[in-house]
Formats: sequence, structure tokens, C-alpha cells
Amino acid sequence: MKTVNELSKITGLSKRTIRYYDQINLLKPEVISESGYRLYGNKSLEILQQILIFRELNVPLEDIKEILDNKQLDKLQLLKSHKQLLILKRDHLNDVISLVDKIINNGDDKMSFEEFNISKIEQTMKHNSEFLKNYDKSLYNKDFDYEKTINYIRENPEIIKLMYGSLENYNETLKTTPERIKNYKNIKSQMDEIDRELGKSQDKDISSPEIQSLIGRLDELMVEMCGIGFKQIAKTREYNKEVLKDPQKLEKHKKDLESISKVFNNEFGKGAYEFMHKAINYYLKSQA
Repeated sequence: MKTVNELSKITGLSKRTIRYYDQINLLKPEVISESGYRLYGNKSLEILQQILIFRELNVPLEDIKEILDNKQLDKLQLLKSHKQLLILKRDHLNDVISLVDKIINNGDDKMSFEEFNISKIEQTMKHNSEFLKNYDKSLYNKDFDYEKTINYIRENPEIIKLMYGSLENYNETLKTTPERIKNYKNIKSQMDEIDRELGKSQDKDISSPEIQSLIGRLDELMVEMCGIGFKQIAKTREYNKEVLKDPQKLEKHKKDLESISKVFNNEFGKGAYEFMHKAINYYLKSQA
């Protein structure tokens, strides 16, 4: 059995941190001695090792506790998933270091930029898919068409550039998906509540402070959930005007909109979808 002091020496954690882990029920001592010393055995050391690994992977303490408490969760698979994210981050950093080396050795006139590498996007998307499968099965969409999404990116790099600034930025945003998805249910609940309120408020003017405040909050939640907001999405309008000159694509676009608006209006009230978009357009003009 090891005391807090001994545990501190072998792990590098401060005694205060170890005591804090006890306070939040993350790492409890196996025994409290008659003298009041916290004592930790092999079982505690195994738990602490898992804590340190997840902490190294930048997993928040509250999420580590949730992971360790969840007996149904495949912790080994989750660890593998986090490892893949670390590898992606390491590879990206290596690419940056390599570019800096080229600049140092060849001078500014020899600079080059690898703006888009589809293989990196594919790796990141696969990681995100695996993360969702293991993090919360209720969030994982089994009908997600991976190949269709990749093909869309290949065929429409311009629209990704418009929304994210560059294709490299898009990949970086993808990498943060596992962190953002942890708040998905909470964010989705807040967005649904705002949409419901907008559906009930169609008698109000879209320019009213009340409506615009709701749209502003909706914009913030979009950024939290998707990494981009209404302003970035609006940049695709001119691109879409050109694309939709194709009669077949225009027809498909109309059908997609009809389907989306029908589902939205059924849930949040007749006309809610159209009202929300009018309010968003006003919001964007006022932000310009």
C-alpha cells in the first residue's frame, strides 16, 4: 500500500492533485489508516494509470470519471480511438515541421502549401466514426454514407473552401469533432428549444430584438456543434447559384429542401422553417 506522498513521488502528481481526485470520487484510497493516512493498493494504481493516460489524451476529468464508471463501455477500444487522434495530430505537426525546414533550407521563394490532402480527411472521418460508435451509440448514424461524403468533398472542394476558408481548415475542424460531440445532446436540446420558440413566435417581426436574440444564440450553438456558423454557411450561396443552373441538380435541391422543411415544420410548427430562414437572413444582413 502506498501513501499520498509515495504516490506523488512515483507519478509526478502533486499531493494536492491526488487529494483532489479523492474529493471528486475519481480515485478513492482503498484504505484509510487509523492515523488518517490515505493508502492506495494495486487496484488504485491500475485506475490511476488509466486516469493518467486519458489525461495525457486531453480528456477532461469529468469525462474520465464517466468513462471509468461506465462498466458497459469498451475502454480499450476507446483508448485505441483516442490514440488514432493523437497520431493524426502528431502527423500534422510533423508536416508543419517539415514545411518550416523547407523554408529554412530553401528560402521564402521556395515555399509550398499542401492545402488539401484527401487521405488526411479520410483518416479523420474514420476516427470520428469510430469515436461515435464507442462514445455513445445513440449518436452514431448507422445510415451514414462514408463514401458519398468523401466523393462530395472531392467533387465540391470549392464549397468546403468557402465555408472553412481552406480545405486544410476543414480537416482541422473535423479533428475537433470528438471534443465537440461530447456536448451534442445538450447543444441539440438547446437548439430544439430555440426552434420551438421561433415556431411559436411567427406573429412577431423578424427584426425584433427577441427574435434576433434567439437567432444569435442559435448561431453560437451552430459554431459549438459544427465549428462554423451562419455567416460561413451563407458564403456558399453564390456557389450554389452556379451549381443549381443544372436542371437535374436544381430538381434534387428542391426535393431535399422540401423534405427538410417538412420534417422541421412537423416538429416545430407550420411555417417554422421558412420563418427561421427569413430571420437568419435579416440577422446576417445586420451583421454585415
